[in-house]
Amino acid sequence: MKKRNKSQISNIVYCYPRYWPLLSAFVVLRILSWMPFPIQLKLGRLVGRVLMRMSQRRYHIAHTNIRLCFPELSDAEQKRLVRKHFESLGMSLFEMAMTWWAADRRIKKIPVTIEGATNLDAGLAKGKGVIFLGSHYTTMDIGVRLIIVNLRPPIYMTYRPHNDPILDKLITANRVRHGLGAADYNDVRSMIRTLKQNNVMWYAPDQGYRGKLAEFIPFFGIPVSTHTTTSRMAKITGAAVVPFYVRRGENDEGYIITICPPLEDFPSDDVIADISRCNALLEANIRLAPEQYLWVHRRFKHLPPGRPDVYGERNR
Repeated sequence: MKKRNKSQISNIVYCYPRYWPLLSAFVVLRILSWMPFPIQLKLGRLVGRVLMRMSQRRYHIAHTNIRLCFPELSDAEQKRLVRKHFESLGMSLFEMAMTWWAADRRIKKIPVTIEGATNLDAGLAKGKGVIFLGSHYTTMDIGVRLIIVNLRPPIYMTYRPHNDPILDKLITANRVRHGLGAADYNDVRSMIRTLKQNNVMWYAPDQGYRGKLAEFIPFFGIPVSTHTTTSRMAKITGAAVVPFYVRRGENDEGYIITICPPLEDFPSDDVIADISRCNALLEANIRLAPEQYLWVHRRFKHLPPGRPDVYGERNR
């Protein structure tokens, strides 16, 4: 019997009935992406409210994260922030569709303010590449596309493979379509090679991580297992580290992209101090629009030994 290669197997898997709902959802999303963008965002808010009611587990995760990070808010204020977050999450689905499938001419019509655009040029001027330090906002996809369309930097994407191979293929293929290419965030050699070619490497290390390159570093005052590759990669390559943040404007009218100056005296000889510095910058920007950060991720899953399971899932 003739063996099939991996790509052939992947294409055949698309025909399995178990994937039909997922594929149908992508088809519907692509059709809706032709609607005027402001209408898409309004529809996204409604979708987010539905998602909140349908996924009690994700609601619990988001509520726990917000309770831990914003203890100064009352319970009612925390729940209101969770609701706003799910609305933002619903909007991100339509932003993702625009990012993947809209032509450049449509993206250019989206109002955007880019603060510090020359900071990216300053990082590239050093000739050793740029670690474009992103983070998991709900606006992540649309923000990167807006940067690519308006500034035309040579961006190379990194990604974390999804557990579902079909979803991973759909997301990865569409997300990297407008960049130079993509690499698994565990493929350190490819990342180093990309930086040595003086490219911009988009990298978002702000999700939970447990491995040999992890350290317990404070995030909103809570020591949590955190990836330290940003500091280590900068030391190996000499690349400039340029943080950037994306948020929706007032009343969801356009976007504000803040590109920070290349971090000075980075990396230092203290990896924990370096990543603590990055986390502090991220926290400050999250507070500007907290509902837009990705709170449905279990950021506090890996805590120091002896700390309780904040999500109450170990015995489930």
